[in-house]
Amino acid sequence: MKNSEQKPLLLSQPIKLGELELKNRIVKASMVENLASENGEVQDALIKLYERWAKGGASLLITGGAYVQKNGRSVRYLIGAHDDSLIPGLARLTEAVHKFGAKIVLQIYHCGRQTQPELVDGDVIAPSAVKDQLTKVMPREMTEKEIEEVIISFGKSALRAKQAGFDGVEVMAGECYLINQFL
Repeated sequence: MKNSEQKPLLLSQPIKLGELELKNRIVKASMVENLASENGEVQDALIKLYERWAKGGASLLITGGAYVQKNGRSVRYLIGAHDDSLIPGLARLTEAVHKFGAKIVLQIYHCGRQTQPELVDGDVIAPSAVKDQLTKVMPREMTEKEIEEVIISFGKSALRAKQAGFDGVEVMAGECYLINQFL
């Protein structure tokens, strides 16, 4: 078939991403919602927001960043993925989205030095002791053991996402957060 004879792709057409089958091509990208509790717990307002997006027709919803360690959040009221006690709330979120036939992916991240000390109990870490351009915060250099612990925390957070029913995880490696800081 010549290119001019091919049918146009429509947003309403299903698509398969790896093993993930989506009912259409409408994806809600990650964005900061600021609707979790101060401890990172999913709240009803966050669930209602995701229900609206799923009910509205989006086939894939990518959450705002969920921090993998207590000292890894950049903003107050973000979703946490750093502790098993958060799994029930995360599961409520996935159930709310799945009931409308949509899929949901948990974005996991660690902010590194791009935070404020009061958000992370003063424990601002980074690959090197280099002041953050945006926040003007001076972190302390991570130890090799801390680097290993962060890697393990990403894995444990991905497992929590799986246990809570998420259809996948997205590792945030941009926007000057910890993984990007290593570059």
